[in-house]
Amino acid sequence: IFVSGILQKVIENGGAVGRTSQQKLEDFSISKEQLQNYTFDVVPISVSAIAKKINDLVDTTGMVKLNQKSISSFLLEQGWITEEEDSSGHRAKVPTERGRTIGISREVRTGINGTPYSLTVYNGHAQRFILEHLDPIIEINSTLRSKPDAPRMQFQRWTDEQDGILVNLFKRNVPVAEIASAMKRSRTAIMARLVRLGLIEDEQALPASEPLPDA
Repeated sequence: IFVSGILQKVIENGGAVGRTSQQKLEDFSISKEQLQNYTFDVVPISVSAIAKKINDLVDTTGMVKLNQKSISSFLLEQGWITEEEDSSGHRAKVPTERGRTIGISREVRTGINGTPYSLTVYNGHAQRFILEHLDPIIEINSTLRSKPDAPRMQFQRWTDEQDGILVNLFKRNVPVAEIASAMKRSRTAIMARLVRLGLIEDEQALPASEPLPDA
């Protein structure tokens, strides 16, 4: 009887022996009403602080939290920040000239032990920019969760060569979904880049699965 009971539990667990994994978490989501409760800091804050403030606006029980890496990945991909290596070999995300125009800056602050350190921070305007682009950031958050180790280009800054490939595919009327797959970037990133290159006027103007119009 004891053995039969164990076998029954194994069958119920889909062949797994012992405890089953915890309940699957839902992707992060937040409503416009909840976002309205976000308070903008007068003193510029770090990207990790921004992520925490956004997570605190919702009940994340049963939900994956918004990862600060998702915010940084979006800003990096769109050219608002870049990565630089300091003298110690540590890679840091720093604002580009473009990023400084929206309120991203690099400051020297003092740690608890009195040691100075550099930190990339975001003023109120930069925080508002992040909230206004939260949809593609949440999409990246979901991608990082589902494929954390998969090679991808969508979180890397665009190069001239990649722009050339994108323009070529666009002019050949290749569907957005196929362009995204070929270039290993998200559909949102492809649409945003087409807008930045002046090839379309609105990121929502083209359906993701339909062929693009003639350029």
